[in-house]
Amino acid sequence: MLNVVLLLEKVLREKLPNDKYTLRVLSTKAGHLPNRAPFIRQVYRQTSLMEFVDDGFGETIPRGTLDIMYTVHARYLKEDEIVQLYDIIQNDLVDYLYSQR
Repeated sequence: MLNVVLLLEKVLREKLPNDKYTLRVLSTKAGHLPNRAPFIRQVYRQTSLMEFVDDGFGETIPRGTLDIMYTVHARYLKEDEIVQLYDIIQNDLVDYLYSQR
C-alpha cells in the first residue's frame, strides 16, 4: 500500500506548474473520512512570526511554499480502484490550481 501511495504522489507532482507548491499523499490506517469521501484535501502554508513583524528596513521576507496534502482512504488504494482514485484526485488538483490563479 505504501508503494501505491508513493507512486500516486510522484505522478501527481508532475501536474504541479512550478515550485510554489508541494504535494503529499497520505493514507488512513483505519480512520473514517467525512461523508464517506475517498480523499480529503488540506492546503496550508508554513509561516513564521517574521512575516508579521516589521524589521524597519522595508525588506520583504519570502513566503514559503503552499503545501497541498491529500489524505486517501485505504480502501481506495486497492488494485481495482486506484485508477478511478487517480482520476478523481487529478481533477480535484487541476480545479484547485485553476482556482488559485
